[in-house]
Amino acid sequence: MIGAGFINGSLVYTFEKTHSYFTRFIMYQNKTTPRTEMAPNYFDCSKVDGTLRYCVFHTEDPCCGAIIKPTYVDINDRFEVKGNFSDPSFNVNSITVTVTPGSGKFNFYFDETGTFFYPFSYAAPSISSIIPDLSKQVLTINGDNYFTNNSTFQVSIDGVNQNNIGITVNHTQIKVGNFNRVDPGPMSVGVVINQVSIEKNFIYCFPATISSITSVSNLIGGIVTIKGSKLSSISNSSLIPTITIGGDKQCNFIKSTSTELECQLDPNEYGGKNLSVDVNFGCNSKSSGDVTFTYNIPTISSASYSNGIVTLTGTNLGTNNESFIQLSGNGINDNIKIEQFEISSDERIATFYLPYLRCKSFNINFTRDGISVNSLSVSVPLSINVINRPSISNGTLNIELYYIDCPINSSTQIISVGNSSANECSIPSLPSPTSDYYVTTCSIPYGTGINKEFTFKYNSESVKDKFSYAPPKIESRSLSKFQFDITIHGNNFGNSTSLIQVYFNGIDISSEIQSLNDNQFTFKRLDSYENGPIDITVDGNNMESSFYLTLPPIIYGIVNKDNKTLSCGGIITISGTNLLTNDEEFKVKVIANHQNTTIFVADEKTLLVRTDGKKSPLIVSIFIGKDLIISNVTLTYLEPIVTVIPKVRNNKDGISIKIGGISLSDIIKASLKPFSSENIPLKCNLQCSLTPNETFYYNNPKLSSNETDITNSSDCLICHSNSIVYETSGILNLQFGSKLLQYDVKIEEIESSKGG
Repeated sequence: MIGAGFINGSLVYTFEKTHSYFTRFIMYQNKTTPRTEMAPNYFDCSKVDGTLRYCVFHTEDPCCGAIIKPTYVDINDRFEVKGNFSDPSFNVNSITVTVTPGSGKFNFYFDETGTFFYPFSYAAPSISSIIPDLSKQVLTINGDNYFTNNSTFQVSIDGVNQNNIGITVNHTQIKVGNFNRVDPGPMSVGVVINQVSIEKNFIYCFPATISSITSVSNLIGGIVTIKGSKLSSISNSSLIPTITIGGDKQCNFIKSTSTELECQLDPNEYGGKNLSVDVNFGCNSKSSGDVTFTYNIPTISSASYSNGIVTLTGTNLGTNNESFIQLSGNGINDNIKIEQFEISSDERIATFYLPYLRCKSFNINFTRDGISVNSLSVSVPLSINVINRPSISNGTLNIELYYIDCPINSSTQIISVGNSSANECSIPSLPSPTSDYYVTTCSIPYGTGINKEFTFKYNSESVKDKFSYAPPKIESRSLSKFQFDITIHGNNFGNSTSLIQVYFNGIDISSEIQSLNDNQFTFKRLDSYENGPIDITVDGNNMESSFYLTLPPIIYGIVNKDNKTLSCGGIITISGTNLLTNDEEFKVKVIANHQNTTIFVADEKTLLVRTDGKKSPLIVSIFIGKDLIISNVTLTYLEPIVTVIPKVRNNKDGISIKIGGISLSDIIKASLKPFSSENIPLKCNLQCSLTPNETFYYNNPKLSSNETDITNSSDCLICHSNSIVYETSGILNLQFGSKLLQYDVKIEEIESSKGG
């Protein structure tokens, strides 16, 4: 027999499968005489499991049993069963034994020979709770059946027997000293009391402790960093925790140390705030600590400034739609909201152009989804902006100051231009209480040109920049008497002829400069000059816009051939340059026989005027403005020349003829003498040409259409009489002054009237 015990209220004996076993139970009165009043009984030994056979005791008539009352239990002690066996109620199938406090294992023998025995033990130790105190390195084990003897028990943790142990409360409490535990997860605790082991080791789970947790963006997910203690198992590297956020969101483990853990959290459309966090090492315990997780908590680790751009470095910076940036600080009247900024796709970098601020230090406030980051203080270097171009002489430079060291003190501000000595600047001041900048005014030395380097110093900061002197500007021009010299008036011309270039009509005339100072220069006028733009460059500094220079006319002379002019129209031709000026001061005026003339054709080089005078000769003078340029030039009329004598028209209205010629005069006597009739006087009208050799068009209903074009004459003389001529030829008499011209002419034959 291997052992015996009660299972589900039945007495069960265990035997090796190949050994003999009980079939029934007999109680004896003495060593040789069995009892006869005992109820029938038997053992059911049909259950075999592996190498063991189990025999279950059955009886038909249970009754009161005997009582064994040993005074001390020892495996070698023998006990006699005493009782009133003659009592019909005596139950031979049940024995109640009262055992004194103790521990360990012992046997019950049911015969005097000790052949058959029942192995028995005190109840196994049990654990109801475990309380670790890592600060004191003490592990308290609460339970039962620990007895009182410190020398007869053993405690094991994860299979390792502990040395510093003791029963601190009889039977119910044990403490383990020098206890230290760095690993999270399950800890198996076993207790053995005098060779009786706990039935099942008690599993205590050391939870991870979370002291802080980082956030990630719900849009892109990311790596969550958890800090605390017991976040990794040193003794069991294969023990990987399960991390859940908000009860159902898995955060995939990446790596961990005992104090820091990283896991990957996938994007989550809905995000969330104050979500629970659990780091579980597999024993159904939740991590301790009141730390919760919230999506989209932005962080900013640093800010930098370069070339007008602020760069924020952090995490979970979101998108332009859900985040915003504000600037605050000294010199900022109201918080400035940055309307435009860029955020990288990984939400780690945000950039924006820094608006101009009056003070160098300010705070950046970043908010995403209603969650703000602690303000980050930023300082940027002094920046300046030149807002004017000083004049060449005695100039002042006005400078806007941004990101200045506030508050303003009375320290000296200085400016150094090139290699010149430093000059002081005014104390910076605000143009208005709400201005975003300060202004200072600095005196600068005489100079010319563009892109002049200078250094501005304020307190301990120095800034290098460039400025340009004001460009040359022309305001007016004047001429010397008789217009031999031209003086240009303006400013910023400098005083060095080697630094100034003057272009007139695109031609460099710098070499013609006779005198120069900052406000004017003079150059000689050449006859070849014509009206046009004048441009100036001083030491590389160009005029902003050209100045259109109008010059007075130059009269070369009256160019009528042989000093003759036409008696019909009195045309006078003047040659020169710039004849079309609109300047009243320099208008050309031509006087003939003390009368004004009329300009009817003009360009810059030729002027045609005509006089209404009939008297020859013409005494001509020319003025430019009020200055008399040419005086008393005598012009005489050309002799009249007849070039066209057509046939005389003859009809019931009378006779008419159109005569073409050059220099015809309206001081004329004309008549027609038919060969056999009296002389007929003609009345004539003169039409003068505008210019010699011009083609005329004359519209007269008395002329036929094929006679309206006169192409070989300048002037047109039309003569008419109401007389009717019945001859076909005659003599035309034309007397211009003292000159008589006679021409044989043909006369149209008049048609005779038909009678009734």
